Amino acid sequence: MNTNLLRSYMVRHGETQEQVAAWLGITRSTLSRKMRNDDADFTQSEIMAIKEHYCLTADEVESIFFAEKVS
Repeated sequence: MNTNLLRSYMVRHGETQEQVAAWLGITRSTLSRKMRNDDADFTQSEIMAIKEHYCLTADEVESIFFAEKVS
């Protein structure tokens, strides 16, 4: 997972982890664990929600969620 790239989309949209977690329907701590890859992965529906919310292309989704661990 490329956490830095996901964070960059959050910053560009002026959103905090609390806000992103709220519209995903999870807690901030759960979002934080998922972003750190701490025994928690994003679900397919969460990835789709993020894709739609930030209007991401398939390549951008691939770069964020399926890249080698870079964070």
